[in-house]
Amino acid sequence: MEMQQPAQGWRDRGLIATILVGPSFNGLSGFALDATIPAISHHFSGGSHGVLLAQLVLVAPGLFIIVGSPLAGALGRLLGLRLLMVAALAVYVIAGLFPMLQPGFAALIASRLLLGFASSMVSTNSVALAAGLPTKQRSKLIGLSTAVACVLTILGIVSAGWLTGELGWQASFIVYLWPLPLLPALFVMPTKVLGIVPVRSEDGWRPFINVAPIYLLALLWCAVMFSSSIAGPFILVARGLSDPATIGLIMGGTGLISAIMSAFYGSLSMRLRFDQQILLVFVLFFASATTIALAIGVPLTAAGMMSNGLASGLVGPLVTALLIARLEPRHVATAFGLFTSMMFTSQLIDPFIFRAITGVLQVNPFIVIMVICASGVVLALLASARASISPAN
Repeated sequence: MEMQQPAQGWRDRGLIATILVGPSFNGLSGFALDATIPAISHHFSGGSHGVLLAQLVLVAPGLFIIVGSPLAGALGRLLGLRLLMVAALAVYVIAGLFPMLQPGFAALIASRLLLGFASSMVSTNSVALAAGLPTKQRSKLIGLSTAVACVLTILGIVSAGWLTGELGWQASFIVYLWPLPLLPALFVMPTKVLGIVPVRSEDGWRPFINVAPIYLLALLWCAVMFSSSIAGPFILVARGLSDPATIGLIMGGTGLISAIMSAFYGSLSMRLRFDQQILLVFVLFFASATTIALAIGVPLTAAGMMSNGLASGLVGPLVTALLIARLEPRHVATAFGLFTSMMFTSQLIDPFIFRAITGVLQVNPFIVIMVICASGVVLALLASARASISPAN
């Protein structure tokens, strides 16, 4: 859809609302329950077994976000974009609320997987809608959509934590009513947009193999980044904090700090080379992991978790900048899609990683993260001493 003038009228207001809010579906599908997982763990017998089950509940939507995102464009062309997005929103709400009626583990996981698939339909196609806008307007809306997603995720975490404390863990799923106000926008928005068509290239997978080190670095960072949200609440409980609402505020604070850091990345990238930016991320992750691992009480633990947001806010824009700098423009969309899938894959495997660390090695997982990040600092320092590549402006 080519739009030569800024969006006007109710139809275009609906389009703008969809673009702004659509990306929030993926984040809220999982992390809205951050402060609730200790209570879910207790419901499923507690102990290490209950912890793993609760963490799987948290990350399960990510599996079908990974599966559904590549299919969203084709399904939009097949069924019609409006029909698909309205149906996906309805499925999202129903699947989100279902655990209030059926709290069994199998039903809970099934509903969470369906939630993730519905989420991918709305999020991916909302980005496709933005492709038809003029460059300046598109860039502004995509940037604002990131801020909206952060704010809504924080509100979801805090609300779910409060509901858990007041009414029990099943009540926290009420937060999945949040997208209903978007329904009118989906009905009035224009839908004649180009579908998401993969670009065929004679280069095959070679360009992406060439940037494999960036993906390996991103995978490591994603594992560390999600450690705060997946393992952090249980450490807070173990150190004496039992109020879900307070845990929700801490997790929400981490997200807010991450958003603020992301907003400053443009300015930061003008002052630091890529190698220096990589070093900074490792230093910030090391400081966070060290604080969490060695803290005795709740205040320092919470400070360490929120400082995780400093590094986490740099991961997305830095990895994206690295990929853009090393790939031709025609490969960037696919490369960023792979990075998104990698983030959700990391979210899924993190509970098993932390279970292995705590169960097999019998150590605090953040001590292992501290050692890994310290090694990253050393390697980044060595690389920085020889680097001569400046970040793209």
